Amino acid sequence: MGTYCAYMATTTTERIALTIRKRMADQGVTQLTLSQTTGIARMTLARRLSGFSAFKTDELASVCNQLDLAAAEVLRDAEAAA
Repeated sequence: MGTYCAYMATTTTERIALTIRKRMADQGVTQLTLSQTTGIARMTLARRLSGFSAFKTDELASVCNQLDLAAAEVLRDAEAAA
C-alpha cells in the first residue's frame, strides 16, 4: 500500500484530487504511470493531483477509468463533502 499526503481538502477540486491520490496510493500507481496510461502530460497531471487546478471532464474520465473509479461517484462524493 502506498502513501499519500492527507490534509483537509476545502474545495471540490481539492477533494477530487485527494480521492484520486488515495486510489493511486492504494493501487501503487505513480504519477508517471498514470500520465502514460491516460495521455495526460505529467506536469498537467501533477497540477491536477495537487488540487491547484481542476481536472477537465475528459481527463477525469480517463483517470477514473484507469483507477477503476466511477467518475460520477467521485464528483458526487466531492460535492457532498462540501
